[in-house]
Amino acid sequence: MVNVEYRKHLSTLRTSSTRMDVLFVQWFCRDVSPAGWAAKHLQRLEFFDQDSLPDAFGFLDPDSVICGVHLIPAFNFDTTDKLLEPTFA
Repeated sequence: MVNVEYRKHLSTLRTSSTRMDVLFVQWFCRDVSPAGWAAKHLQRLEFFDQDSLPDAFGFLDPDSVICGVHLIPAFNFDTTDKLLEPTFA
């Protein structure tokens, strides 16, 4: 939840703030390896690389979220801590 002020033009006077529900998300990109029936391999997702980090995060309207997704972690492909900065958590 955030409080926002909407103005059509920058010259418009400030208005009272309005509550807006948002969802902060981390996007994935599709892995380029062959996938599908012919390849006998499921499609894979991966984190964005270091050069595309501005595209890796964003905000969504919670009403546009699909609530039924199943991702299978592929732990056998190694792990890294180089793509994201350390967090306070």
